[in-house]
Formats: sequence, C-alpha cells, structure tokens
Amino acid sequence: MDKKEISRRTFITTSGKNAIAAIVVGPILVSQCLAKNTSGQMTPVSIDLSDPGNLSLTTIGGSMKIINPLDKKRPIIITRVSETACTALSSRCTHLGCELSLPENSIITCKCHKSQFDLTGKVLHKPAKKNLKSFSATLDGSILTITDLPA
Repeated sequence: MDKKEISRRTFITTSGKNAIAAIVVGPILVSQCLAKNTSGQMTPVSIDLSDPGNLSLTTIGGSMKIINPLDKKRPIIITRVSETACTALSSRCTHLGCELSLPENSIITCKCHKSQFDLTGKVLHKPAKKNLKSFSATLDGSILTITDLPA
C-alpha cells in the first residue's frame, strides 16, 4: 500500500473547506432529522368539542377543517358521522391535489375536476382513482383525538 504525502497547504485548505461545509450543511441535516418522526406517528392532536370554535362537530353531519401540524398546506377535514364517531381525512384530492370542499349531503367534492368522495374517503366519482388518506379519529366524551398523522 503506497502512502501518499500531501503538503501542509493542501491539508489545511482541504480541512478548511470540509469545516465550512459542515458548518453550512450540518444544521440543515440536523433540523431535517429532528423534523422527521422516525416512528411514523406524531403526538396526538386533540380537539375539545366543548370549545365554541368547534361547535360544528357537535352535531351529526357537521364538519370543519383543522390545520395539519405536520403539513400546514394540507388541512384535515373532520366530520361527525355519529354520536360516537368522527372521520378525519386529507383535504387534498388524490387526482391533482386540489383543495376539497367540506362535505355537503355526506359527499366531499373537489372544486377543480368534480371528483367526489364519501365520508370515509372512498372515491365515488372520478377522475380521482385513489381514496383520500384517512387518519384515526377517536371520540371520548367531548375530546376528539387524531392519532396517526404521518411524518
């Protein structure tokens, strides 16, 4: 094995460039690692239905959008489907990603191309071919908890 000697100048220059790269790129990589949730789940989101701002979810058929804490560009549509259950669905159409309207007569419609989904996220009318992403929503008294928002 041949040993290759380098000059002091080359060593210092290369070391300096690597140090600058670590200073610039290191914090970016660390923040990305911290932002990702390695378990695939996040801390549950809880909504207090006794709060006046959440009044629409106190009646069957009522719905509202909430901010997805992991992706503010993709709100979550929550709908009260029974006395004891709510659904939580992505608010982006699976066709081209357009924002979905709140349900009307138990149907969620895409404003862009008129795809339609039921309250479980199942496609009722194309052009969308994939069902909406759904999240686990449990109702305990007046507290609604969403537990499986993906990272």
